[in-house]
Amino acid sequence: MKKLLLVLLLLGVMTVEARPKRYRIIVKRIEGRIYYIPQMKKANPSPFFKEWMDLSNQPLRSENEAMNYVRESHFIEERMKEVEIIQYIKIK
Repeated sequence: MKKLLLVLLLLGVMTVEARPKRYRIIVKRIEGRIYYIPQMKKANPSPFFKEWMDLSNQPLRSENEAMNYVRESHFIEERMKEVEIIQYIKIK
C-alpha cells in the first residue's frame, strides 16, 4: 500500500512539473543591442495546434517592460475566463 501511494505521489509531481509554459520572453541581440520579445502560447487556428504569438508589435528594450506585457496579458486572460463563466449560466 505504501509503495502504491509513493508511486501515485511521484506521478502527481511529474505531471505538475511537465505542464507547458504559457508565457515566455525571448532575448535577442540585434546590432549590439539587447531586445526583449514577450510571447504567449495561443491556439491558432484549432485548439489542438498551439504556437507562440508576440504580445507586443515590436521588440522592447527593457526586461521590466516585457514583464509588464506578460502580467497584463495574464490579468486579461483571467478576467476573460470569469466573463465566459458568467455568460454561459442558464436560467430556467
